[in-house]
Amino acid sequence: MSKHQDDIADPNFKISLSNEKTEGRGSGNLAYRRGTFTSLLRTRRQTAENAAGTYYRLQEAGGGSWKRVEDFGV
Repeated sequence: MSKHQDDIADPNFKISLSNEKTEGRGSGNLAYRRGTFTSLLRTRRQTAENAAGTYYRLQEAGGGSWKRVEDFGV
């Protein structure tokens, strides 16, 4: 399991996403989503790790549904 999967599986992990824009590109088979995120993780020592930023998700249409191509957090 990756570090991020471990964080998400932790019951002390909290994340909030806010979608600001979703837009299609090209011939209609690519789309991106942009938004903001905040997260909080309480470590085993009960110290808080906070993060906030912007996320981008690239999606591609195929087989009748949209598939995630890549996620970026900045």
